[in-house]
Amino acid sequence: MSESHLSFGTGRQLAYIDYLDALADFFILFKDIPGLKDKLQLAQTAVKAINQGEFPPPLHDMAVTETDIAATQAYVLARYPQQPEQGNALWEQLREALEQVDYCLQNIRDEFIEDFNLYAYLTPTFLEALSEALAGKATLEIMAGQGYLSAGLRALRPDQTIIATDNQDWQYQPVDAVTPVTLVENLDALAAIDKYGNQVEAILMSWAPDTSDIDWQVLQKIRQEHPEITFLVIGEFKGATDSEIFWQSAILNELDAINATRPPFDLIDEKIYRVS
Repeated sequence: MSESHLSFGTGRQLAYIDYLDALADFFILFKDIPGLKDKLQLAQTAVKAINQGEFPPPLHDMAVTETDIAATQAYVLARYPQQPEQGNALWEQLREALEQVDYCLQNIRDEFIEDFNLYAYLTPTFLEALSEALAGKATLEIMAGQGYLSAGLRALRPDQTIIATDNQDWQYQPVDAVTPVTLVENLDALAAIDKYGNQVEAILMSWAPDTSDIDWQVLQKIRQEHPEITFLVIGEFKGATDSEIFWQSAILNELDAINATRPPFDLIDEKIYRVS
């Protein structure tokens, strides 16, 4: 399945997105500088894909690098080799814009969260690799949020049992809540395990909050009541997701082959782990 054709639904279909407007302005300024042009185009592609109901392509490091800065300087010198005043004026314009571009690109995850409530960055290749690893096992997703992860797995294997649950706490977060993109049953994590623990072979937990120890409670419950279940967690080790006690208690097995499909693109190093 190609990178651009794994759908989770209709998307939000927002007619206007501030972030895309800003990227378009930056693209005009840096369209002749290949490295920056490519990053700006990639960011545009990712946001547009999600808005249209498709999982986005993998991102690479989106920060403005020393190489990008040097390329911008070389562009200015090539354009005004004998006109230092004009060259200096252009450089000042682009130098200030570079800072804004760097901030914009490095904070692209904020855009995914604010407009689409998409926290974990899910690409077709990542979802395909995860689906292969699950190998058709009946799977329960807890803390599913708007259901992007389950939607992707359901699209890849329509006959696989994928149960998505969430207690909708996210509705009270300081972002505009969007409608779940697939069927998500209103259950908290522990209640979901009580209800479905005997019916599934795998449990998924993605981007559990770092403000609660519910993830640790989940881990204890699985250990005590369902030690045979495969427990997979997407998050940042001792970082933006999950509680401190969870990371201290969890026995982690990093799933390298799946993680390799989605290199980090910002300061958050989210990975998928098998947890016991």
